[in-house]
Amino acid sequence: MTTGEALLQAVLDEPGDDVRRLVYADWLEEYGQDWVSAIWAKLIRFHMKQPPYLEAKEILVEVIADPPRSERLIRWGITPFGWRSDETAHLKQLITGLLRDSPSITGLWTFRRGFVDEVDLTCDQFMEHAAALFSQHPITRVGLTDRKPLPRAYHGFPRNLFLLDKYLYAKGDLIHSLPNELWPAHVRLCDEQTGKKRFWTAEEAMAGLSTVCVAHGRQQAGKAREIGAHDST
Repeated sequence: MTTGEALLQAVLDEPGDDVRRLVYADWLEEYGQDWVSAIWAKLIRFHMKQPPYLEAKEILVEVIADPPRSERLIRWGITPFGWRSDETAHLKQLITGLLRDSPSITGLWTFRRGFVDEVDLTCDQFMEHAAALFSQHPITRVGLTDRKPLPRAYHGFPRNLFLLDKYLYAKGDLIHSLPNELWPAHVRLCDEQTGKKRFWTAEEAMAGLSTVCVAHGRQQAGKAREIGAHDST
């Protein structure tokens, strides 16, 4: 493994460690052999220095139904301020290149802090490609587009709690279960006796489901389930 590969692997192993990203950016700038390295280093630093509330911290890449990889649609939250037009063009080429070897899935890829940070895709796509996704990208969030939490009444107040358990609503209000492979990681999030977790908002419930998916994906890729943990047992 080369120095560059080792530094990139360090980012993949610890997505929450911003220092590792900046060290990798330094290496790209100093030892990179082409414009790709320079643009990637600039992207990492550009994202890292932006205030958290700015859309400039995100680049959204939307993949439509099975297009040729060269035609993947790049949709921006905001064009990087102060970047020259040639740098912006190179940036789009960089992102296309970073996704070239990734699974060809429909959905939304979100770049934060210079790397793919979030993927939004169907449950079947996630289960099929989780190992590859988490081996190639430091993902910290996952959205399952065909799953949503099950509304539950509480003391006579309808739909004011959202239940996250093995069975979740899918789009169209058809009940679909979570895959059995996700369940062990899911139980760790939920109440030990009931195997369920209640949230006050659907957003909190989906964030909980994202935590489950990230734990599963990292385990499939041979990494510690929890970001910041140092063992995968």
